[in-house]
Amino acid sequence: MAPTSLAETEEVRPPVESPAPTSPFLTVVEAAAHSRYHPQTLYTALREYVQTNGRSGLRGSQTASRSGRWRIRPADLEAWMAGEKPAKRRPA
Repeated sequence: MAPTSLAETEEVRPPVESPAPTSPFLTVVEAAAHSRYHPQTLYTALREYVQTNGRSGLRGSQTASRSGRWRIRPADLEAWMAGEKPAKRRPA
């Protein structure tokens, strides 16, 4: 007897659990996957935050130098997606 649906032809596999995050920060690629925005949109929003001295845009921090990787806190990403203004800078 031939299978009648696609589900009958494939093995049923348990879902693969992703490893626990090791950092409280997201990279731009991870943030793009979470927010469903294109990574270039996030880079533009991060640049806007720097250029407006924190008055608008997506708050993040850049490692090492101007060409370093961006790190974004999930709470800052959620606030940006909700259209909220960026939080004040935290003291160093």
